[in-house]
Amino acid sequence: MGNNLVLLMPRHLQETSIFEWRNSLNNCVLMTANDDINYVNYVKANLSSCCQYIEFFDNYHHSDLIEKRITELNTFYRFKKIIVMAEVDILRTARVRGELKIEGQDLFSAVSFRDKHVMKTIAQKNNVLVPRFRKITNTFDLLDFIRIVDYPIIIKPLAA
Repeated sequence: MGNNLVLLMPRHLQETSIFEWRNSLNNCVLMTANDDINYVNYVKANLSSCCQYIEFFDNYHHSDLIEKRITELNTFYRFKKIIVMAEVDILRTARVRGELKIEGQDLFSAVSFRDKHVMKTIAQKNNVLVPRFRKITNTFDLLDFIRIVDYPIIIKPLAA
C-alpha cells in the first residue's frame, strides 16, 4: 500500500525535473488536472511507474469530485498524509483531513489562511495593526467603504 500519501497538484509537475519528482513521489496517489492533453501525456509517460495511482480531473480548480475520490480511495490506501502544492487545494484538503481524521491543517486554520477578511479580523483581535478593511460583496459596499476611508484603496479577492 505504499506510503499512504495523497498528493494534489493542479499542473506543477512540468516545472521541476522529472527525476526529482520520481524520487519524491515514491508510490503516492496523485490527483491532478486533465485540462491539457500534453500535460496528461507527460504525466502518464513519466510518472506512472512511480505513483501507485494517478487520477486526472476535469475542471480541477472547481471540482468537488477530488474530495469524494480521496474519501473513496482512503478505504484502500488508508492515507496518513495529504500534501498540496497549490492554494486551490488548501480548503479542500482541510475538509478531507477533518472527515478522515488525518493530521495537518484543519478547516479553521485553512479558512484563516485563505480568507483575507477572516485573516485580518483575527489579526486585529490579536492586536496586530492592519489597515482599515471591509468585506466587499457588491458595488455599494465598495462605494460606502470609499466614502469612509477615501482613496487610495486596495481591493483583493477574499481567497487569492
